[in-house]
Amino acid sequence: MNCPRCNAQIPEGARICPNCGSPIQSADQKSAKPKKPIYKKWWFWVIIVFVFLVLISLFSPHDSSEGGTDQSIPSETTVNEVETTQASEQDADKEAAKKSFAEAMGTSTITFSESVRNDAGGNFRLTRLASSEDILDHAIEYYNAYIKNDTEVHFVINSTLKTTARISASYNYLFVDEYEYVDNEEHDAKTLLSGLPLGSYIVHIDTGEIEDLSKTVNDSGEVIELKSLEASILDAIPKDYYSETWSYVELEKLQNDTVRITIQIDLADESDDKVQKAVKECFDSANNVMTDAGVHYEMIDIMVVNNGDLIGIYSSENGTNFSLLKDGKQTDITLS
Repeated sequence: MNCPRCNAQIPEGARICPNCGSPIQSADQKSAKPKKPIYKKWWFWVIIVFVFLVLISLFSPHDSSEGGTDQSIPSETTVNEVETTQASEQDADKEAAKKSFAEAMGTSTITFSESVRNDAGGNFRLTRLASSEDILDHAIEYYNAYIKNDTEVHFVINSTLKTTARISASYNYLFVDEYEYVDNEEHDAKTLLSGLPLGSYIVHIDTGEIEDLSKTVNDSGEVIELKSLEASILDAIPKDYYSETWSYVELEKLQNDTVRITIQIDLADESDDKVQKAVKECFDSANNVMTDAGVHYEMIDIMVVNNGDLIGIYSSENGTNFSLLKDGKQTDITLS
């Protein structure tokens, strides 16, 4: 075997030529074919093309609507433009409503504040104006102009009439309570409505009807002041159960000119017999006053306290069957 470079004789099996030092390939090495790189194999490119087509299919935009109509999601810019337009329209409506309210009240000077000092809930709003018009007659116009949602409580001070009105909204109703104005009460939430109450009303937003909650109508069609009925019931209660500190009577007007009566009495003796006797006598006294006045009631609640500490609440429609709420538990009892 000769060296392919220098043609010198080399021994069989030698890997290096002893004459020139050139490497010598064996017969097996000469016959072995070098392997092709993977990128030169045909199946490699088939896989590459397949993967490429799948990626195009996944990431290209699809038209999922019928008839090729574009139903793509509106861009954020488009949504913001719509919201801005709607807000502008609402602001314009409010401004127009404020102008209408000012004209109705006959004044051009109205001061509105979004906050009141020491308002823990942050829902109080304050309006100051001077007008010979009663805010009650223009409550709906005020609602359209200034009230944004049902969580707000508005206080309207009229320096001409010397009144403070509290206005709140719920569903399709406005609740209006009027008080005598007290100097500087508007400077703190704790001093608002410090004056004497003048009246409570419900205004129906849909119809404009004003319902006076301080009055009701009896069977003869006469208008009855609830305050006068409260005083009559308080006078009729046996004096053994009355204290100037803890005893009171309150009538709440309900639908269809009916009322709910709440009575609180003060007892030193908490024994069941003494309490039940007092409850029965108080119920009978209130029932007689209401019957004589021709005014219907749905329920009488009698709260029994001992020097201000609650003993129990007795509720009844007929003076015989009572529901007793005591120590957080409610039971039914019968008093004869």
